[in-house]
Amino acid sequence: MKTKLYFTAIMLLGCMAISNAQAQNTECVTNLSIYTEHVKVKNYDAAYTPWKMVYETCPELNWANFVYGERILKDKIKKSSGADKDGFITDLLTLFDASEKYFPKKVSKAGVIIDKVLLKYENKMISDDEIYSNLSTAFTDDKANFKNPKALYLYFSSLVDLNKAGSKDLQEVFDVYDNVTEKIEEENTKLTGAIAKLLPKEEAGTLTSKEKKKLKGYNTNSESFGKIA
Repeated sequence: MKTKLYFTAIMLLGCMAISNAQAQNTECVTNLSIYTEHVKVKNYDAAYTPWKMVYETCPELNWANFVYGERILKDKIKKSSGADKDGFITDLLTLFDASEKYFPKKVSKAGVIIDKVLLKYENKMISDDEIYSNLSTAFTDDKANFKNPKALYLYFSSLVDLNKAGSKDLQEVFDVYDNVTEKIEEENTKLTGAIAKLLPKEEAGTLTSKEKKKLKGYNTNSESFGKIA
């Protein structure tokens, strides 16, 4: 009799857990729809609360939790100060790490490291030594995905500053210079090829809206790499 009651209790608890999970998922889907609509019109304040609910409860539900979450938190950082701002920065750093956990195929090791370094750099929360150490890891371990022009510039310029301060040898500066220059040339070659493929369509006026966006990005990055070079 006791065994039967024990089994019944376990089954009841299991059903309750499933029911709660289903209710949570339904709420997540609803709030996902709400905050995505707000983000589309750049109403980030209204998007924050429903986004936070989905992100904290169902982070794996949709990639939008991270793409839109980044926009929402950057808006919060821009509009806040003091402890509040520091808190939102910490939240965004955590989001970058979580993106790699929940959507590993959507992000790269270099990309996550670069995002975190740039966020700290823009908010004056990182030293030259940390910049160089982190970006060196990204460049060494995931060179193929190290494509951010600003990050490439910081990678080299932070090393130059460390050399001036006497903490890095000149030979290391020369070595990294060669590596960065090679990477810039490599990325520019890819961009030039991508631009060349779209130019005939641009001249003919047949570019799709998606292709126009791509071409603009290619040109912007090519110009940025040129400035760095």
